[in-house]
Amino acid sequence: MRVAYVPAGVAVRSQFSRGGRLTHLDLHFDATCLRHRLEAGALDAADLMARAVALPEAPDVAAVARLLARELDPEASALARDALATALAAKVFASAGPAATAPVRGGLTSRQLATIDALMRAEMRRRLAVSEMAESVGLSESRFAHAFRESRGQSPHRALQAMRVKAAQRLLQDPEHSIAEVAAEVGFADQAHLTGAFGTMVGQTPGAWRRARIAEQDSTIPDSFSQDNPVLLP
Repeated sequence: MRVAYVPAGVAVRSQFSRGGRLTHLDLHFDATCLRHRLEAGALDAADLMARAVALPEAPDVAAVARLLARELDPEASALARDALATALAAKVFASAGPAATAPVRGGLTSRQLATIDALMRAEMRRRLAVSEMAESVGLSESRFAHAFRESRGQSPHRALQAMRVKAAQRLLQDPEHSIAEVAAEVGFADQAHLTGAFGTMVGQTPGAWRRARIAEQDSTIPDSFSQDNPVLLP
């Protein structure tokens, strides 16, 4: 797969040496949004956005592009599309810009970690294989697993589970969601699977944690009949 970035207003010409089937994915970025995201990644946005970028062979970029293509269905998550598009742009410009930040103790670079985080958030609801994570940053599965543990102090699977549990905590604060619904929404196979992971990481069952949060919220509601909040009767 070949990848190219073309600044707005620049003419594009292509020439093919042989016939065959061509599949392509076009992404159009808002200039202001793209500039902010590049600057957040410590890249020179003004320089990078002004010139075309071409990557003749980019297997790691291709891996993210294939994931993004799967999310183009109108029924797919807009959040997932945004996260993957951001990861794709970051990888293209990082390849054209200064060298990525040096990895920590032989681990992953900050840009590789950002790509993995975006991938995990986008694909949280399905079974995400370590091999897919490795492919997204251009590493073998074994090298990636070792480098990830060096950087984060835990396995990729454990990090993904932690991300799912945090997402579950946010949803559990809404009593309209059943625990089974929350489990499905954040990528656990069923309620029992969520309960096991939740208990390991939080020390409580999802139900107990939810009841404690609701009790905390109730305790912050002013008592209308207290002396501090008198009620005037007719």
